[in-house]
Amino acid sequence: MTISSIDQGKNPSGQLSTNPSAIATLAGASYFPDDFAWQKAIERIEAWARSPRTLEEEDISPPSPSVLKDALAFSRWAKKSRLRGPIAVTPAVAGGIVFESRQGKTTQTCEIQCNGMAEIITIQAHRVVSRVEWPISALRAAR
Repeated sequence: MTISSIDQGKNPSGQLSTNPSAIATLAGASYFPDDFAWQKAIERIEAWARSPRTLEEEDISPPSPSVLKDALAFSRWAKKSRLRGPIAVTPAVAGGIVFESRQGKTTQTCEIQCNGMAEIITIQAHRVVSRVEWPISALRAAR
């Protein structure tokens, strides 16, 4: 598999992959049961959904209801899939939500974007080694 196919979220035949498990594997996701971290992420997103003013008070534009819904779907899927839990969950500048996890010299971010896409970036020793984008709708289909 070439880096270009990984970067574009495509399978070896060159087709866009919409299978979340395949995308997680392509992105180099590490499997490590961390229900507590995912539960905390879910609770944080639910709190933002209930009270977006808490973000506004910190001069942060709250994510839209659709982004919050997508971020909750991703969090629940990641918890169920036993992906490494996030060390941080933060609103993104462009209105999305970013999950960050770390293991050794590898950092991985997953941004739930306003356009219904998720972007996973894997960084090892300060170098981007993969960038994968895929539709959040694939999570709904996978449930």
